[in-house]
Amino acid sequence: MLWVTLFNEAAQGILTGNPEQAEQLATAALAVGTESGQPDALSFYGAEMIGIRSQQGRLGELVPMIEQMAEANPDLVVFHATLAAGYLQAGDLDGARRLLEAAIVDIASVPYDVLWIFALANYSEVASELRAEDSALRLLELLAPFDDQVLFIGATAGSSVAYHCASLESVLGRYEDADRHFAMASECHLRGGMQ
Repeated sequence: MLWVTLFNEAAQGILTGNPEQAEQLATAALAVGTESGQPDALSFYGAEMIGIRSQQGRLGELVPMIEQMAEANPDLVVFHATLAAGYLQAGDLDGARRLLEAAIVDIASVPYDVLWIFALANYSEVASELRAEDSALRLLELLAPFDDQVLFIGATAGSSVAYHCASLESVLGRYEDADRHFAMASECHLRGGMQ
């Protein structure tokens, strides 16, 4: 129970924009989880460190680890999407674009599971930064029905889906829709004490 409490508190730290506290809690959760024999302790720690480094703009530091995770788990789209975001933050725009373009061809077939929205959010970040209009349009179609949701799965957290919708709409020149979604994201983040 201590392990579960610690990794949930670490995710809360990510959600509220306190990556330093989140990292301390994630590290403590890893220690407790490892000592108590939790088989997912390292996976949860990795997920939280991805969220923390992403929030700090330092996801590029984890690219080698994410590459290994994506290679070891080819069917988990979230790792490929996270790798694309990692490439983006590392300044490898060609690598990020290559992964986005490969994924967008079959983006509707991403398994609709607990990681689905995280995968699409990561690809949305890449499409927004690269101003990839075709990808932005397809991702927006998939994410818009969930614009009142927040990225959170217990082990890690992210921003509101409305934020990603707004970013994609901006790429598409839909500025009124983007303003509405940015306002929606801002209200959600303020209400939730999120950064």
